[in-house]
Amino acid sequence: MSTTYHKVSKAPKGVADLDEDIPELKEYVPACVRVCAPKARFFGDLDQPSSNVNKMIADKRGVRLKDETGNKPQVYYLSGGATASVPSLRSMSDSSKG
Repeated sequence: MSTTYHKVSKAPKGVADLDEDIPELKEYVPACVRVCAPKARFFGDLDQPSSNVNKMIADKRGVRLKDETGNKPQVYYLSGGATASVPSLRSMSDSSKG
């Protein structure tokens, strides 16, 4: 059992997003989210349409790498700009500019 799963499994039921800015949830936020550059990673419930992670995926054109493999990856890469910020998509975006 991973440390991340253990921490998240102990979080209060029904919480859509684990945000370290909310004091009562800080202890349940996975270490990878807490130690990464500020607000570079987010952790939430993809099964709850109203969760902040789902809103960010929609607002920032989130993409999953290797989605075509059918393994349903749970990591999304967000882009806020006009071009893709995901390295594998950046080259595709650059080549389409001509």
